[in-house]
Amino acid sequence: MVAFEMAQQLQKQGEEVSLLVLLDPTNPRSEKSSSIHENVPGLLSRISWFRNKVYRHLRELEPLEPQEKLDYALVRVQNRIMGLRAKISWMTRKFLCEAFGRPLSPNLRAHYIVSIYGRALRAYVPQLYQGRVILFKTQGRYRSGQSGWESLVAEGLEIQELDTDHDNVFKEPYVQILAEKLKVRLSEAQRNVTERQSSTVDSPVQ
Repeated sequence: MVAFEMAQQLQKQGEEVSLLVLLDPTNPRSEKSSSIHENVPGLLSRISWFRNKVYRHLRELEPLEPQEKLDYALVRVQNRIMGLRAKISWMTRKFLCEAFGRPLSPNLRAHYIVSIYGRALRAYVPQLYQGRVILFKTQGRYRSGQSGWESLVAEGLEIQELDTDHDNVFKEPYVQILAEKLKVRLSEAQRNVTERQSSTVDSPVQ
């Protein structure tokens, strides 16, 4: 949302936005929905995300030997346990700080920062963007044609799916795949800018 609004403001200032890439953004209209009926697409998206995640794990397990499959499963279980421990630790420290009237440490404030992000997201009203957007989405984020961004992009929305979920997009090996895709897009944008500048210089003055 921040990148989208930055591009809008740059255009309003007369600047050229050569490339606008959105990485796995939420549906810009889903936060405005309040009824159960309106939230059905969000529920379907989560079901799709879970199904895709299971399929991805099955694909990764298929070529492995029995011991490798066991190691793979153990690593994931350990990660889950560590995540649960961290959550319990956070809740315990938060409770103690509130009980004794102590200020929350910076790492404990993350929960409140996220809630502020949520309020800002719900209050934001995106406007039509006069340009083209490339959107990278992770598995299960939303179904094709239902991202909510289609109606907000005047010159076309290109969606590319990444073969991972939202939590792992910046982890190996998926981050390298994303980096290569971004390099291609950046090179294309730079080449287009260079060509436009050259044509402007070479064109005769009227």
